[in-house]
Amino acid sequence: MSEDEIKHPLATLMKQKYGVTKQSSLRLNSDDSLFVVFRKIANYIYKNGEWNDQDYADAIKSYLENTDRGNTDKREIASIVKDPGGQQVLRTNRNTYTINYKDENSKKLYFILDQDNKSWSHQGDNYYKVYDPNVTWVIGNQNYTLGYGKLLNDLMQEWQSTKQEVPLDEFKAQLYRLTSHKYAKKSWQTRFQETALGNLSYQEFMTMTEPIVENEEDLLGKGPEELKRISRRFKASALQNNEQLAEQYLGRRVRFRSWQTAYEANQINRFIKNYLEKTYNIVRQQRYERDLDKQTHAKSWETKKNIDKATQQIMDRSSLHRYFSKIELDNDVDLKAFGYFEDEVKRLMSHMPLANDKNILRLRKLGNHRALGMYVPSLDTIVLEFRKQSEVRKDSNGDTVGISSFIHEYGHYLDYHLSKWPLSLDK
Repeated sequence: MSEDEIKHPLATLMKQKYGVTKQSSLRLNSDDSLFVVFRKIANYIYKNGEWNDQDYADAIKSYLENTDRGNTDKREIASIVKDPGGQQVLRTNRNTYTINYKDENSKKLYFILDQDNKSWSHQGDNYYKVYDPNVTWVIGNQNYTLGYGKLLNDLMQEWQSTKQEVPLDEFKAQLYRLTSHKYAKKSWQTRFQETALGNLSYQEFMTMTEPIVENEEDLLGKGPEELKRISRRFKASALQNNEQLAEQYLGRRVRFRSWQTAYEANQINRFIKNYLEKTYNIVRQQRYERDLDKQTHAKSWETKKNIDKATQQIMDRSSLHRYFSKIELDNDVDLKAFGYFEDEVKRLMSHMPLANDKNILRLRKLGNHRALGMYVPSLDTIVLEFRKQSEVRKDSNGDTVGISSFIHEYGHYLDYHLSKWPLSLDK
């Protein structure tokens, strides 16, 4: 692994997953739907990479193969090539790619890639010529098609590696909805939200409902599959503490298939939501590490060589090893001041939450005097400005031995490890 990969593992990860080589701002709002989040991240990927014709061809292939477009076209794609001839056939000046299938007798399919990104209102739509049904094509914006293709490829790999119980076709159908302009309207957003019915397990659904029959004898001799075909209703007692279910199903029939569809939809939406949250967190943590680079020298979090014997002994014997996997002090650290710092940190840590993994604590001279401390997520390291007292300027709280800086950076560490969305990294 290169020095740059060690220093910027998140950037390396983004490059491997999506081909992203740059960084820019990406802000998601708390009320953004799954559809909007998917589109924003797709556009972020497009903006932060250098793409060629092969990248676009690969993205189109992923876009077509990983979405169920509501038809029975299961033909296997052999290749996708940029084809000026397609522009003539379709009479367009936009970039056109020809999809070649392994079955040579298959009809041709073209993909029009709008390099001006003005075709969102047609994103993912299928067309054919009225006078020649053999000529069919799909239209997509260059930015969204590229970003969607990259996301879909990685998302599908993760889905298949986790061996989900939901049918693959159902997953692909939802991916199509996420990438088609038709589902951008607010009226469709419930398709991307979890439902109370879908949150019930099979056992919970069967326990909370009862079959609708005139008498119990109608159930005799029926197997499990036959029982599933009988309409059910929720027991009144089961709805007492569930307002959502009561509002929708009190006094109404509910079929087993309705529950199964809702359950599978929840599984899919939850999987996609978790995936997008992880991706967004990587982007934000990248930005945090980039900001650290601007504040201080890269070597600040690397182990120093030629540490004095007295300093090494203090490091080895420090009682802070109880809380940190490694302690490192600069030769310039005032050892008496460190003793005070050590006592204060122990007192603080007795009241602070602890993460499962211990991190590294380094006290040293930072390259940029304006930086009193930093937390490096990729190396799980807290670095504090901590030199001889005569050299350390006081901060607004009169802190000369790094206590307030430690509290601030330890907060970043906890936020990173304990929070689902490390919001402090945005500040």
